[in-house]
Amino acid sequence: MRSVYYDSPTLECFRAKVGGQQVREKHRPRTYNEPGSAPLRFELKQKRGVGYAKHKLPIDRRAIAPDGRGTMLDWLSGEAGTSAEETARQRILFKLRRCAYRPIVLVTYDREAYIGRWDETTRVTFDRNLRVRAFPPLSAIHDETSWNYPVGDWVIVEVKFTRLVLPWMGAVHGRLQLKTQACSKYCTAVAEVIGVDARTRRERHV
Repeated sequence: MRSVYYDSPTLECFRAKVGGQQVREKHRPRTYNEPGSAPLRFELKQKRGVGYAKHKLPIDRRAIAPDGRGTMLDWLSGEAGTSAEETARQRILFKLRRCAYRPIVLVTYDREAYIGRWDETTRVTFDRNLRVRAFPPLSAIHDETSWNYPVGDWVIVEVKFTRLVLPWMGAVHGRLQLKTQACSKYCTAVAEVIGVDARTRRERHV
């Protein structure tokens, strides 16, 4: 997975996350590691208390061409499909225009994903080789130079579900004596390459 996270000059998305605000957002163009293997989309991920909503808007792939011209405002200027997508697009454009959102960090990792055999709403992912770099242009989303490795050889395991936690998850957790804690890849990346609130990264996100 490859994501270029956008944020304001004051890092309002980062600060909302580390501050534990219950209403917050993430803004990121995202694609897969292999060039051309998946669409390029701009994701708006919104958290409202315990609920999440994610909107995905297509981006013209000319935006990541080495000689590409224009800005994200140009690549998201077309009409969206549904009313929810159009609302998300207007929200993103507002952040880009009025709040001066810009690329802050590129976050890349290698994901191994498993889906439940009987319940496809359950998913377990293993994210390895987390690597980050600061202030990338969108055209550098597939660049493989100048990396920082904020968590070393650690593997980030995420369990995602929409219903109840499955019993085997609790059994594995207890048997292996695992410690459950949040690990925001974006916040870890910002702390690593920009040096903002590194204490928070160590204590709360890694």
